[in-house]
Amino acid sequence: MREKNQLALRPCRDAYSGVGKLILLFVTSVILATSLHAQSPLREPTPAEKKVLEQYVEVIHSVLDTFDSDDWDSRVDYDIDDNVLVSKGSDYPLDVDELIQRSYTVKNDSALYQREIAPFLAKMQQMSPSEMAQQGKKLKLLRLEVLVHFNRRAAEKDARVRTPLQVSGAAYTYMTEQSDDKRSQTVVLLFGDWKSAKEGEDSIRFQFKHPPHTPVIENVVVQLQGSPDRIRELLKSADWKRVNEALIGAGS
Repeated sequence: MREKNQLALRPCRDAYSGVGKLILLFVTSVILATSLHAQSPLREPTPAEKKVLEQYVEVIHSVLDTFDSDDWDSRVDYDIDDNVLVSKGSDYPLDVDELIQRSYTVKNDSALYQREIAPFLAKMQQMSPSEMAQQGKKLKLLRLEVLVHFNRRAAEKDARVRTPLQVSGAAYTYMTEQSDDKRSQTVVLLFGDWKSAKEGEDSIRFQFKHPPHTPVIENVVVQLQGSPDRIRELLKSADWKRVNEALIGAGS
């Protein structure tokens, strides 16, 4: 997916393919950073940059692959591929025009589906439209989107003061958004030396240690958006320390 020079606003999609229009759609505004990324002109990566990108993708994929389970289907929405291009105009290290994003939805006939969705569907024929709408609001959101960026220039100013979520390996982990009925939330994990970031008027600005265009990755930002239950599970079960292996050349 090509990075955009704008705030990242991503809507939560319909949580259940089997229920469709019966369930209200939730829209969560997600602001990952205020930086301008992958500005034109663009160019193909050098051999050194390709090597760094390949290592980075291998690490991130190995982490995201562990999110698969008997209850969840996964889909690759966007990835860093052979067509990735590098910005020639940014004033910080390696900056590309693609990101990694995967979506996870409940599997039909899984244990989770049978527990949370099947009872609603069995009763649906006997419900009036208003009853279906009301009951649909009570269903858990069984969808998750995971977005991964690197070498982000800035993060939310409140990253340091929001109630931290206990995740080993991350500099900061915090909730940025939650729907009024708590069926959907957004959590951000910051990896790298965000502790030394400088406070700006609206953000904290990462302090890169390497010159512009150096083939290194100094920070990684992971965003989890969707099911609160699934997010809580992953925050506890995933080996988040491994993400630090994607900080390639950061300490050199």
